[in-house]
Amino acid sequence: AAAAGARRADAVRGNALLCGAREAREAAARRRRRVGEMRSAVANAFGARSGVMLEPGFEATYALAVLGDLHLDPRAMQEHETAREQIVAIWEALDEECAGSIERHVVSVGDLGAYGIAGTTASFELAREYLERFGCGYSVITGNHDLEGLDEFESDRANLLAWGETFRAGNRMAHDELPVFRRTLGNTLDGVELLGLSTTRFRDAAGSSHAVFVDDEQLAWFERQLEAIERAGKRALVFTHAPPMGCGLRVLQSVHIKNKCAWLNHSENARRRRVFLQLVERFGCIKGWFSGHFHLSHDYQDSVSLVHDSCSFVQCGVIGSDSSRDARRQTRFVVGSRTGFRVFSVNHHDGGALRLDASVDFSAESSRESLLLAHPPDNVDPAQWFSAYVPRKEDGCYLELPSGDESHSCDGGGTGDDEMSAAPLAASVARKVCWWHMASGVVLGVHDGMLLEYDEVTLAPLGVVMTAEELDGRDVLLVGDGAVLIVHPPRNGSDVEVVHPNADGSYARTFQLNKRVRIERKARERLARRWLAQSGLVLKQ
Repeated sequence: AAAAGARRADAVRGNALLCGAREAREAAARRRRRVGEMRSAVANAFGARSGVMLEPGFEATYALAVLGDLHLDPRAMQEHETAREQIVAIWEALDEECAGSIERHVVSVGDLGAYGIAGTTASFELAREYLERFGCGYSVITGNHDLEGLDEFESDRANLLAWGETFRAGNRMAHDELPVFRRTLGNTLDGVELLGLSTTRFRDAAGSSHAVFVDDEQLAWFERQLEAIERAGKRALVFTHAPPMGCGLRVLQSVHIKNKCAWLNHSENARRRRVFLQLVERFGCIKGWFSGHFHLSHDYQDSVSLVHDSCSFVQCGVIGSDSSRDARRQTRFVVGSRTGFRVFSVNHHDGGALRLDASVDFSAESSRESLLLAHPPDNVDPAQWFSAYVPRKEDGCYLELPSGDESHSCDGGGTGDDEMSAAPLAASVARKVCWWHMASGVVLGVHDGMLLEYDEVTLAPLGVVMTAEELDGRDVLLVGDGAVLIVHPPRNGSDVEVVHPNADGSYARTFQLNKRVRIERKARERLARRWLAQSGLVLKQ
C-alpha cells in the first residue's frame, strides 16, 4: 500500500511537471507569435524608420518628450532652441496623423544648468523659461548637479527648496513638500501615470557628491503611489536622474562605477541600493523607467533593456554638444496608447530626424508582463562602449564557489611554478572576463583589465577594486577556499600583496570624495602654502 501510494504521488508530481512544461511551451509559443506580429506591423509602418507614422491599430493618446541632462548655458542656447523646435514639429505632425487627439508633455530628468552655474537660482530660472516655451505641461526632477550651488546655498535643503520654489507651479509639486511629481496622461481611467523621484543630497554625500540619492520619504511616497496605481489596474512610467542598480543599461566603469555614482543610492547599503528593482518585481504596473546621468547616446543595444519581463529601462541622451560623450545629440520621444508605447530618438545631430528604437506592448494575458522589441541602429560600433555586463557561466571562467584545493585555474592554465599552487586561479589582464564568488559572498571580477566588485544579488557593477594601470601585467588569485585575494607578482615591496576588504566587508575603493570636502581640503592647502611663503620656512621633503 505504501509503495502504491508513493507511485501515485510520483504520478501526480509527474503530471504536474508535464502540465507545467506544457504551459511553459504554450507561453513561449504565444510570445513568439506576439514577437512575429509586432515585427510585421513595425516593418510595414516603419520601413525607413523615419517620420511619425504609427503602425495600424496603435491608437496613440499621448506623446512625451523626455529630456536628458540639459546643462543649459545662457551664452549658448542655439542647439537647445533648435531641438525644441524639432520636437514641437514632431508633435504637430503627430496631431495631423491622429486628428489632434494627442496629449503633449515634457519631462526633464535633471541637471539643468551648465557647469559653472549648475545648482544656482539663475540656472533654475533659465530652465523654467526654456521648458515653458514648449507650450505644454512639463515635469522636472533634480539631478546631482542641481544641488551644486555651493556659493549660493549653505545646505542641500536650502538648495532643494530654491529648486522647488522655482518649479512649483509648472511641476505641480504638492506632495508633502517632497521633490516628486505624479501626472496622468491620457484617459483618467486607463491612461498612464508618470512618477518622478529626485536626488536630495550633494554636500552631505558620504562619498561622491555626484551619487544620486533618493531618500526614504520619497521611497515611502513612491510605494504608496504604486499600490494605488496597481489597485486601479493602470500603468506607470518612472523618471529618475540615474537608473536603478540591476537595470541592465550601459554604464561607464571608468567614471560612474569607479566613483560609485552610477546607480540610484549607489553609495548606500545593499537594502537602499536594491529596493528599486525589488519594487519593479513587486509592482507589475511599472512599465517604463527613464533616466539620464551618463551622457551616452541611444545608438547601442543596451540603451534599452527589459527586466522581469515587465519593465523597460531607457537611457536618455543629451542635446548639447558640450555634454555629449560621442558627438550624438538626442532626445527620447515616447508615443503611448492604452496597449503600449513606442520609444523614438529625435536625432538633433541629424536635423531632428525621428527613429524608432523600441516597441513595448503590454500583455493582454497578464498585467505583470510586457514585451520589448528593440530596433537597434546600424550606424555604430558596439565595441566602443563598455556594457553593463553581468557574470554568465558561458564566459568560460565563471566559478560558482571556490572549493576543494587551495586555488583553482580559471582558464585551465597555471604554470605549476608558483609556490602558491600548481594551478592558480588567475585572470590575465588581457581582455578576458573572470568572476569569483568569495567565501564572504562578495562577487569580484576582472573585466576590461580592471578588478571590479559586483552586487551579490543583481550582479551589477558596484565599484573598482584595482585600476587597469595597477593590474597591468599581473594575475589575480583567489586562495584559501575563497577567503583571500592576492595579486601577483607583488609591487608593495613584500613577498605577497593581499587585497584587503574595507571595514564593511566590501572591496571597492573610494576614488572621489564629497565635493565640499575636496574644496575645504584645497582651501586649507592654499592657506598652508601662503603661511609657508610668508614665514620663509623651508620644510624638508
